[in-house]
Amino acid sequence: MKTLRGAFVFVTEDALSLRAGKGEESVVRANVARVSVRDTSHRKRNMLLGSGILGGIALGVAAIPLGAASNEGNSCPVCVAVIAAGFGGGAGLGAIPGSRRVYRIKK
Repeated sequence: MKTLRGAFVFVTEDALSLRAGKGEESVVRANVARVSVRDTSHRKRNMLLGSGILGGIALGVAAIPLGAASNEGNSCPVCVAVIAAGFGGGAGLGAIPGSRRVYRIKK
């Protein structure tokens, strides 16, 4: 199994052709196991959504100990770290690019 990445040139009943690197490559259709297309990038939107959701959950979890510590004039560094990890982790998950499967051989 070999993975090829590139731009589609043409498709026939017998072969797929794509521009990969410096040249054009054709692959016999019988040798193709799967074709995927990267979805349009919604990376910024997904990062904001992930950050908001996980950050909100982390803020909710850390709010009680953070509120209790602030009454005594102390801060809660663990709570702040949990909140930061929630926002950062959500943004990281949202940055993962997606793809859509166009073709796959039947097993």
